[in-house]
Order: sequence, then structure tokens, then C-alpha cells
Amino acid sequence: MYEKNNEPAYGLIIQTDIDEFLVAGMNFKVFISANDPNKIGYFEQIWEGGYEAGKWSPARLLNGDETWHNYALIAVGRLYDSSEVNASKGLLEAEGEQNFTYSYASRKKIATPGVYKVKAYIRN
Repeated sequence: MYEKNNEPAYGLIIQTDIDEFLVAGMNFKVFISANDPNKIGYFEQIWEGGYEAGKWSPARLLNGDETWHNYALIAVGRLYDSSEVNASKGLLEAEGEQNFTYSYASRKKIATPGVYKVKAYIRN
């Protein structure tokens, strides 16, 4: 399910074990469901992080407010400032210009996916 319909969204889910998944993407929600309609799927843990030199590096454990109390993974991704000037804001592009002033809005934003390691369970 898309989080914001007017923004780009994508996601990738890879099952790494019977109840573990690697999720990457931005602007989408993931829910766990059971084949049995009398059971409910939940997330036991959702770690945000990434891979460094081929090894998982956890950055933070998402809390209940961020996961709708372990009911959903909301992959929002991250925005970072680049070193490139945002010319569409009407700012000077030349780094050497005397009138150039750095501000939060003067740099282009780079959107990157969130990467999550997820453990799920089914409750009776």
C-alpha cells in the first residue's frame, strides 16, 4: 500500500528465513497476514539499518508508534542534502560567487530507500 499517492514509491521484500524478511524501499506500507482468517500477523521486530562490507549493520529498532504497535512496516526512506546547488530555487550555481549563501533549501535533495530487517509472527 502506498503511503503518499503523489510521490514515487517502490519496494522489495526478500524472505530470508521462515519468519524473517529483508525489506527495502520507500513510500509504502507492509502488513503481515495469515492464511488462517482466525489468526493475526504481527511484526516482532523491525530494525532499520543497512549493509556495510556485506554484513548487516542495524541502526535503530523501530518502536510501537512507528509500526502501528507492530501491525505495519511503514517504509518512508530518507532525504539527504547533496552537494549540488538546487538551480530551480533561483540560487547562484557558481560555488565561487560572492553572493552565494548556503541554506537548507539551496541544495538538491536525494531520496534513498529505507532498509529493514524484519521478524514476523502469527498470533492465534
